[in-house]
Amino acid sequence: MKLPSAPPGSPDRKKAWSCLLSNLAMPGIGSLTGGRGIGYGQLIFGAGGFALTMIFGLHFIFWWLANRDRLAASSDPAANLAEAWLAVRFAVLGMAAFAVGLLWALFTSLSLIRQARRAASPPPLRSVRR
Repeated sequence: MKLPSAPPGSPDRKKAWSCLLSNLAMPGIGSLTGGRGIGYGQLIFGAGGFALTMIFGLHFIFWWLANRDRLAASSDPAANLAEAWLAVRFAVLGMAAFAVGLLWALFTSLSLIRQARRAASPPPLRSVRR
């Protein structure tokens, strides 16, 4: 009796778990390793979000260092918050984009793990008639 083999493109359990870990490091890389083309979109969100966060995060740090004395001396905290928000908003957008890519990659990784688990399960037993 021949046992059914895994469907083509189906990763084994070790590869599926390594895809999950790769996706946690950089969204999309593990999905591409697992053979899912959707990883390109995840990679765009992940890398783009990381780049936005780094560029505008550094911009915010430099802005804060240049304006911290003026902000500390100001008596209107709402105005300070509004001004700080204008300086940090694109860094927060980058964090949100990275989070979208990460969650998307997480769902893809869980799908790969589920597919590997199904492919590794033994075939159902058939009743034998005599």
